[in-house]
Amino acid sequence: MLSHKKKDNAKINPFIFNLSFICLLRQDKINKLMGKNTGSKILVIDDSMTNNLLIEAILKREGYHVFIAFSAEEALKQLYKELPDLILLDILMPKVDGFEFLKIIKSKDGLNDIPVIVISAVKIPENLEKVKELGVQEFFPKPIDINALLTLISDII
Repeated sequence: MLSHKKKDNAKINPFIFNLSFICLLRQDKINKLMGKNTGSKILVIDDSMTNNLLIEAILKREGYHVFIAFSAEEALKQLYKELPDLILLDILMPKVDGFEFLKIIKSKDGLNDIPVIVISAVKIPENLEKVKELGVQEFFPKPIDINALLTLISDII
């Protein structure tokens, strides 16, 4: 009973209270307070394992949920499992290229409003015009400027 009185009379240390409060916040809230985006899902589509792993590591470090596809076919299967908030798409891929992939998703309700950033080493005027016609948010050249890409992603999502 005596210990109960001590608890009632004890003063709360504001530092410990604030630290406890912060610890109760979910990790995504903490990341947002630190300027990191969380909860946003990004689908990365590139036939290069190196490019996918690099982009995945960078985006995960920033707090994004990242899904990888090595082909347009694999990406379409992924889209039917879970819709991303953004797609990062390479154009030059075997079998179904990025242009065909764009035509497919832009023709389907529920997929046609997902923003797409094309990331490609081939920056010729015809490709730029074609992806704009297909409703791409932005064309981003390779080699990738990481900071510029992260800024662009945060502006779109």
